[in-house]
Amino acid sequence: MNPERSPLVNKLTLVVLSLILACLVLLVIRAYERPPSSAQSAVATAEEPQVEEAPAAPAPETAPPPERRAMRRPPVAIPPRVVVVKSPSLESPAPEAAPAEPVEPPVVVVAPGVHLPGGSTGRSGDRAGGAAPHAESAEIFGTASLIGTPPPEIPIDFGPSCGRLRPDPVTTRHYVVNAEGRLANVLVYLSRGVPERHPSVSPMVFLDQRGCVFEPYVLGVETNQTLFIRNFDPELHNLHFLPRLNRERNIAQPSGAPPVLFTIAKPELFIRIKCDVHPWMFPYVSVFDHPYFAVTDTNGEFRLPPALPSGKYVVTATHLKAGAVSQEITVRRGEQRALEFLFAVPGPATPQSRVTTRE
Repeated sequence: MNPERSPLVNKLTLVVLSLILACLVLLVIRAYERPPSSAQSAVATAEEPQVEEAPAAPAPETAPPPERRAMRRPPVAIPPRVVVVKSPSLESPAPEAAPAEPVEPPVVVVAPGVHLPGGSTGRSGDRAGGAAPHAESAEIFGTASLIGTPPPEIPIDFGPSCGRLRPDPVTTRHYVVNAEGRLANVLVYLSRGVPERHPSVSPMVFLDQRGCVFEPYVLGVETNQTLFIRNFDPELHNLHFLPRLNRERNIAQPSGAPPVLFTIAKPELFIRIKCDVHPWMFPYVSVFDHPYFAVTDTNGEFRLPPALPSGKYVVTATHLKAGAVSQEITVRRGEQRALEFLFAVPGPATPQSRVTTRE
């Protein structure tokens, strides 16, 4: 070997070794940098459901639904309202029938013999498809009078128990007449020409037992209307229904017992309700399939419900002792017709039923 070249060789060797060392360092650095990135990506991939769900899930899933709801609600809420408002005014004549309904709203019509809670009397409402009373309806009212002198009423012996409840003398109620001869307890009703549509009755009719007497003595109800019977006496009473066309019933009603509620299915005149404990106690209930009936008060006056259309009618007035009288009349739109029914004290030649015609 040449001794002069050895320093040069050594320098070259040193340079080559330095380059090799630098390459190794670079390789080490690159090798050191890649595993962490791949490891992090692997960890991120493995933990993606846990790390990314928290921040990412609320953003895409929570934010859009509010926007969709906000986009959906206005079209659903607003367009139908606009259509509903416009359709009655711009379209069909069919909805024009609707304004006719408010023209005849249900009203309360006072009528004797039909008792409402709170002490008032009358009927209210409009039966299915019926016409409610209004100013243009005809109305029938009037009086009933008795001609002649009725036989004296019979005193009733109430005994010691009921006698202490009624110290004043009590008699029968065959003919209840005032000083002018007006007759009470006359049942007046339409017997022919009843309208197909008419107002409905009140929910209940009250029948009370006070001082061992039924009040009222004569009353009317409509079919399937509730008859509300109360016992205000410190005595045992019973309610023995004695109909001819309906079902017979007998129910005890002791003192302090709750009210008894009855409904009667078929039309029938003068159903007797008897108390078997006190035989002088009995009222008469008449049942109709329409509301055009009334009972004269102590002044002999009556008034039928006014929801009557123009037409021809037969009005009948009947009394338990004096018989029945009928009048055939024609009423016109908005007319108020006053009728007078005259009864004679029955005698050997007194007709018990007669019809007169009045135009």
